[in-house]
Amino acid sequence: MTTTGRYRSAYVAGMLAAGLFAVACAGGAGGEEAPSSRRAVPVVVDEEPLWRTPANSPQYERSRLHGDSLLILGNTDDPLTQRLAALDIATGAVRWQLDTRNLLPGDGHARLDQQRDGLRPLAVGDSVLVPFTEWCGSNTCVDDPSDTAGYGVMALSARDGTIRWKTSLIPKSEGPSAHHQLLTVDENIALSVNRCCEVDDPATVRIVATRVSDGTTAWESTGSWPQFVADGNVLGVTSNRMPVPGQGGDYLGKGSTVVALDAGTGARKWDLSKRYESSTVSLTLGDVAVIDTLDERTFTTFVVDASTGEEIAELGKSVDGLPCVSDEANLIACRYPGGDTLVTFDVARRKVSVSRPADSLPPLSGAWHGHVLASNRIVDPGGNTVASFPPTSSVSAMSDDYVVVYTADRQEYAVHRVSR
Repeated sequence: MTTTGRYRSAYVAGMLAAGLFAVACAGGAGGEEAPSSRRAVPVVVDEEPLWRTPANSPQYERSRLHGDSLLILGNTDDPLTQRLAALDIATGAVRWQLDTRNLLPGDGHARLDQQRDGLRPLAVGDSVLVPFTEWCGSNTCVDDPSDTAGYGVMALSARDGTIRWKTSLIPKSEGPSAHHQLLTVDENIALSVNRCCEVDDPATVRIVATRVSDGTTAWESTGSWPQFVADGNVLGVTSNRMPVPGQGGDYLGKGSTVVALDAGTGARKWDLSKRYESSTVSLTLGDVAVIDTLDERTFTTFVVDASTGEEIAELGKSVDGLPCVSDEANLIACRYPGGDTLVTFDVARRKVSVSRPADSLPPLSGAWHGHVLASNRIVDPGGNTVASFPPTSSVSAMSDDYVVVYTADRQEYAVHRVSR
């Protein structure tokens, strides 16, 4: 699943600013009214979960389904140490887990790097890409005299967590003030930025595209913060501060503009600087991207062609931008504050639809193949509830076969099977 939303992460609710909204409707953004009763097809989920994590486990931050594994990232009993774990989705058995405090098995020098905004692993194919560090700031790290790797990126096997390849991007000679951030990935390349100190000027950072297959460098560039890879294009922004990786849609200040690079070469293809005062990219799906543009005090959310930047459809206007999610197949869904309106975009048909659900929708946390996750509910594109869970729960991930539910008051994950 892919989610966006200004000033929030996928699981933090209630942080959307209130304001006046112009709803995308048949007479405005070209959308057609979608009756909320049109697509109500229940999702049958087994009431009894297949398994649960132990109650009051360490606070988990994020989870995602990847193949037959559930990847969970969160804190350990030590709040300064993060843990990445891969669990068998059918049984809950731990396949492997790694802590940022400890050296990686089979390496002896490297450990996971929490980075400035926390550890953010990227799953692709049969690998999980993670940032690593060999900068020794504690007695848990063994110094490497070769001076070849201060920070970098490595690929772990999604099956057993073993290291497949390891690429140094910043040598230790540059010192601990240098910073590396792993930002985004597709099936071909992983995008990282290297910068000195806490300077967030994109003109001074080095973008490195690393081949997912073997860890070799495909190209390098400067001048923007890469955020997404879509249809052979790297979409990012120019800004005087780095966007939060994986969040998308964060307002980056006046003058920020969306930039597209060729994913094969790193050459700049287009930008939106001449069209809009400011713009940011929120998410991508297939060959399109969702962008927010700012004109004085009004944000407008558009769908644009990822290869050209040309507008395809307008999704709505707001004072804070629309939080949107994609189902990783064909559907983009955006929620208006108050939850009384859901606007969707069909990528294949290039069609905007607007629904007004009978029950107000809570903030969206994701989507999967035509289903939208809204806190403790699963809804269809018309906003109809097709499955629900207790009020203190939130649906954190979904696949064709499983639904993952997190209960905040018990700090517990439960995995339910989707019945055929």
